[in-house]
Amino acid sequence: MPVRYPFGPGEILTPAFAATIAATVRDGFTRIAVAGAASAGFTLNLTLSSELRVGDELEVIWTSDATARALTLGTGFAANQPNVSGVISDQVSALFRFNGTAFEAKGSATN
Repeated sequence: MPVRYPFGPGEILTPAFAATIAATVRDGFTRIAVAGAASAGFTLNLTLSSELRVGDELEVIWTSDATARALTLGTGFAANQPNVSGVISDQVSALFRFNGTAFEAKGSATN
């Protein structure tokens, strides 16, 4: 097993924008930086590794085009989590924390 964050580097994933994005989360800190401006709302589905621990963090970063594009939280996120709103032509960063079963939203900010 590799050295986990914060004692080793976190994992950075850069999937291309798509209507549905799938990613595997396995480290103490994972950043998913969506490549390219979002041209529509999109869904993020996670595969959760057995290596995850309570308190592990996930950051999702994306940029909307000339229309605010929302992130819909799919598999791997706690039930009843709200969508994360995008901002017109701006970057949004959303933070999530692992509760032992799924990731819960902790906040978002415009960069």
